[in-house]
Amino acid sequence: MIQINDSIAIDEGELRFEFLRASGPGGQNVNKVSTAVRLRFDVLACPSLPEEVRARLLGLAGRRVGRDGVLSIEARRFRTQEANRRDAIDRLVLLVRKAVEKPKPRRETKPSRAGDETPARASKTDQKAARGDRRLRESQTAETGDLMAARRRRLKELVGDPQIIPGVYNYCDRWCERCPLTSRCLVYATEQEEDSGDPASRDINNRAFWDRLGEIFREAHEMLDEMLEERGIVLPPLDAEAARELARWHDEAWSHPCAVAAGEYRAAVEAWFEQAGPRFQERGEELERLDRMGLPGADPEGDVLRLQEATEVIRWYQHQIAVKIVRAVGSLRRDDEIDIGLDHSDADGSAKVALIGIDRSLAAWSEMLRQLPDEEDQILPLLAALSRLRRDIEATFPDARAFIRPGFDTGDVVAVR
Repeated sequence: MIQINDSIAIDEGELRFEFLRASGPGGQNVNKVSTAVRLRFDVLACPSLPEEVRARLLGLAGRRVGRDGVLSIEARRFRTQEANRRDAIDRLVLLVRKAVEKPKPRRETKPSRAGDETPARASKTDQKAARGDRRLRESQTAETGDLMAARRRRLKELVGDPQIIPGVYNYCDRWCERCPLTSRCLVYATEQEEDSGDPASRDINNRAFWDRLGEIFREAHEMLDEMLEERGIVLPPLDAEAARELARWHDEAWSHPCAVAAGEYRAAVEAWFEQAGPRFQERGEELERLDRMGLPGADPEGDVLRLQEATEVIRWYQHQIAVKIVRAVGSLRRDDEIDIGLDHSDADGSAKVALIGIDRSLAAWSEMLRQLPDEEDQILPLLAALSRLRRDIEATFPDARAFIRPGFDTGDVVAVR
């Protein structure tokens, strides 16, 4: 069952999936393997939806619902069937949750009359134009304020949603398209609420991404100020000395031997992929030949997927391992210096995420070596470097493996779908 809220759940058997050939990202997979997913959900036939929720869902879905009442959601952003399937389900869950919310009645307001007076010498036409422009600006300002207020209300509602797992985002690897807990994650839900639908806003190399991120931070900061004010809490400003201390901790964390080793690994991975392009091309041509030959026991399509999977895993954790180590080391040093009796749990949690990334990267490099045996001299040193780094992290953070991450290590993953 897919849980929407405490009283509404959708039987996953009511969902129908079609797998399509994707024209988006996928490297050798593009137009060869059916990785895109189309989810079909019969809104009119679903027995678990109350009539008012069903009506709002049909309105929210718009053109995505056909005349037969079937809602279609296509997911093709990611490079594997499973990731796109999860993405489609998560988008359906978020859409139904929006439909569950009862809209608040809108209170009519009158535009302000302040400043209606224009200079006496202005013509009547100029006066009307000025009033029209002013009222338009007032209307736009009111709409913007209403939108921001609605977003804040929605965020507060999400915080109180019992389906949301508190802190699940603190110790994850931020690979949302592969996460089974996105429908229960506050950060993911907030990002989806703020998603403008513009692909540029999801591209880290595009200015639109940073503009959107800045807007999210600004609104979160304003909402936090409101909550503190409501509770009568006044936080002291961050003084210059404290800012310098934070910068020092950050610099020292990056100079830790584990962080240095992770940075060297990151650079080595980048260098390997830069020179491995011809080998990937050769392997792709080899798999295409095997596919055409149809030899018994050969699985060229499976090897394409496994090679792509190994590449994605290595690339994803290539940078994140270092980031998580720096956070772990920084948390450990701050706790030691401040000496406020903390149990180093944040450091252990961050170190555990780094260790998970290393474990998965080692498995991915082993698959890479199996498919590209000619690269043995280059891949084996990378495997050795990761193994040494894993050993050093486990020695520095001996309790990291035992850390219980909210959601992931508490049995919630099994209950999601």
